[in-house]
Amino acid sequence: MKIIYLGLMLCLLSVGQVLAQSAYRIKGAARDSSQFLNIPQGSVAVINAKDSILRAFTWTAADGSFTLNNIPAGKYILVLSYPKYADRTVGVDVTGDKDMGTINMQSKANLLKEVLIKGKVDAIKINGDTTTYNAKAFVIQPNDKVEDLLRQLPGIQVDANGGITANGERIGKVLLDGEEFFGDDPTLITKNIRADMVDKVQLYNKKSDQATFTGIDDGKKTKTINIVLKEDKRKGVFGQLDGGSNVERYHQASGFYNRFDQNKKYSLYGTIANTGKAGLGLSEESRLGTSDNMQISATGSLTIFSSRDELGISNGQYDGRGFPLARTGGAHFDSRWNNRKEFINVNYKIGSMATTGENSTISQQNLLNRVINSRSEQNYNNYAFRQKLDVTYQLKLSETADLKVVTSGTFKNFDLVNNNSSVGDDGTNVINRSVRNIRNEGDGRIVRNNLLYTKKFKTPRRTISWAVEQMYDQNGSAGNLFAVVEQYNGGVGDTTRVDQLKRSRSSNNVLGSNVAYTEPLTKQLSGVFNYSFGMNNAMANRESFNRSGGGVYDSLDLAVSNDYKFNQTVNEVGAMFNYAGKKSTLDFGSRLARVGYKQVDLYQNTTFNRNFINVSPQVNWIYRPGEGKSISMGYNGSNTQPSVEQIQPVRTNNDPLNIVAGNPDLRPSFNNRVNINIQMLKLATRASNFVNMGFSTVSNAIVNSSTTNASGGSVIRYVNLTDRTPYNYSASFNINRTFKPWDINVGGYIAFNGSKNYSYVNDELNITDNQGYNASINFQKYKAQKYSIFLSFSGNYTISQFSLTGIRNEAPGVNSNLTSTFYLPGKVQLKFDPQYRYIGRTRNFDAQSYLLVNSTLSKTFFKDNNLKLSVTGNDLLNQKATFDRGAYGSTFTQNNFDVIRRLVLFSLTWDFNKFGTTTEAQK
Repeated sequence: MKIIYLGLMLCLLSVGQVLAQSAYRIKGAARDSSQFLNIPQGSVAVINAKDSILRAFTWTAADGSFTLNNIPAGKYILVLSYPKYADRTVGVDVTGDKDMGTINMQSKANLLKEVLIKGKVDAIKINGDTTTYNAKAFVIQPNDKVEDLLRQLPGIQVDANGGITANGERIGKVLLDGEEFFGDDPTLITKNIRADMVDKVQLYNKKSDQATFTGIDDGKKTKTINIVLKEDKRKGVFGQLDGGSNVERYHQASGFYNRFDQNKKYSLYGTIANTGKAGLGLSEESRLGTSDNMQISATGSLTIFSSRDELGISNGQYDGRGFPLARTGGAHFDSRWNNRKEFINVNYKIGSMATTGENSTISQQNLLNRVINSRSEQNYNNYAFRQKLDVTYQLKLSETADLKVVTSGTFKNFDLVNNNSSVGDDGTNVINRSVRNIRNEGDGRIVRNNLLYTKKFKTPRRTISWAVEQMYDQNGSAGNLFAVVEQYNGGVGDTTRVDQLKRSRSSNNVLGSNVAYTEPLTKQLSGVFNYSFGMNNAMANRESFNRSGGGVYDSLDLAVSNDYKFNQTVNEVGAMFNYAGKKSTLDFGSRLARVGYKQVDLYQNTTFNRNFINVSPQVNWIYRPGEGKSISMGYNGSNTQPSVEQIQPVRTNNDPLNIVAGNPDLRPSFNNRVNINIQMLKLATRASNFVNMGFSTVSNAIVNSSTTNASGGSVIRYVNLTDRTPYNYSASFNINRTFKPWDINVGGYIAFNGSKNYSYVNDELNITDNQGYNASINFQKYKAQKYSIFLSFSGNYTISQFSLTGIRNEAPGVNSNLTSTFYLPGKVQLKFDPQYRYIGRTRNFDAQSYLLVNSTLSKTFFKDNNLKLSVTGNDLLNQKATFDRGAYGSTFTQNNFDVIRRLVLFSLTWDFNKFGTTTEAQK
């Protein structure tokens, strides 16, 4: 605890030092130099002379006068700006109150060949729905990476794992100079690119390629950050080598090499670690669409077979649980040539992840007249391998026509071992016991090809575009399931034994095409009319073989086997309209699709044909009353198709106590979503307010229907809910302020959410009501080469109520964390990052809390501080969280799992860079 108190004292001393500084006033007046007229409503900014960081801002009064208060002693640059006038900069050495007198400004019309040096730094600019942050206006510490810069930007948060949110929305993509950089792992940019290389950070909603071209919203958006490099950082060599060990058990090593030319980029990276540093996410991106979001609307109405195998085991991805060993690597190349008419972007990634560990789970299932408790123990040893290549090629065919081709291929395999034992009781007697051992291995491959042709005509806003998408997704697995389940009913025992070889094969063969034509209808109104066609010829074959008397698995178990074909076709037409006014934009329209299903059960020799009509209305309105202010409202209606796993009429017995059965009669559900977003930014003071609200309902919802017997065995299937409408709502209010006298940024939010969901338990309808309330406040303060401090406090309160049992669960929670770095004499840095979490007592589980303390002491060497020796302590108090909780339907669960606990790591890091021409950099 002494370490914590020391860190907090250092924070208080730093704040106290700032408060103790004297503050002064700068005043003056702006006047036209030729006509001697006062200049009203001109902008006046004071920036630091040393690092150009904005210190204060105001507007001139009607008589041209201005006053800026609370300016600490120091050297500054005063910048005056006014439309059609040249910016005027004046150096100011503040040692007391300053009267600048009359400052003359010169009209640009009167300038001949004069050279003006502009010193103004705009921290934030907004153009349409794009917010641009100027990196020069924020504090960059030595050896900072992009994620350190992002943490300072108003409205953007970066969590401990590198996940990024902006104004409450998750960032789905991070680009480098507008292009993909290693595709689906944004941390390769945020954790490796140096912050001092960045010129600007752009935040916007990336639309699909067709919507970007036509200018009319099609509803497909990805919250995106684009990192724009400085011009002089686009040519050179840079990278990092890192190695660390605790000598005994844990080790890590990584390398990152980049060579950039004006028209070429070459990059390589590699990681091997058993410390939790994965370096490459093994999760797949969206089931449809390529890594650059080139998507086709027709395929959105298709049902896609899941890549989960018959035994229901995940792909071995590391999620922070267990003990991992990661080996990853990759290469990137992009180039422009032929007078920049041609462009290619290539990414290759390869990685493996091995995880071992143990889990224990406690659950309570609340039925109408009884409660079933269960306790299970699991150990696992999983291995997954994945490699992926994607290539993007763009060609400018003419001044009005472009072609874009994207192709990607993924290959993966896995080898998974899981052993599980459980026991269940009704509060008085044991009602079941089970032992399950699973060994499974398999592979898969995905090939995607996309083509987009765009053409502009002589008439403005008249365009045509044609997109084609093809995907082949194939998965296969083979494994053994051994299970012994004992169920007791009234003291009578019933034992079920399963000893089976299971084989699973599934594939999707998708082809989609979309033609869109835009036409200017009036000066402000445009329309886009499209036709889409999509088809998917899919199959799923699941075979379970019992062991015969000779010990060979050759007896097919038809009760849990199935060979199923699922062919689909989609024909869709759509009309969307765009009205562009001076301050507002309105997109509205709808798509109408006819979806045909042909379901063939080859075992039963039955064919089932069905047809649906899907309607997808859409309205989006954006109003911008002034710079930095916007109000947007949107409505979206869409159908959700049932998954093949929900439809396929085959019982799975991978968990004999929980049998899942398909329902071929399922119909699509319809979703209604309404969103309201309000944004208010004061660019000069970096003050911001954001309001986000959402409401959604689901008609004909697909819900769980479970039947549980007296001994705790359940059969689960899916049904359509026809007489009730589930709904969800949420709202959040975010605020950020910078208090200039102390140069402290304060942010916070208040949020609430709720939902009403339905399920059937033993044919009785259960209604689940959830509410959640959250509040947070945070403080940030930075001083170049002195310290950086981020302190946050948050609290939450959740309520869950279940109609079937009358149970009401209420639980408070508290989170607090301090992220701080102090730059000490002798090139020594101290990082101190304590985190505290508390989860209150519920009806089912006791309260849980932990204090996680991480700290790093490091020293840099050489003139450029590019060699760093570090000692890092993770979870110094050995209290890292090893649990999570969940509630689904009327069942509550708490899961405890293995994690990497207290770890002290010694590491050496070398940052290298040489900018200029690449030829010079390699000498």
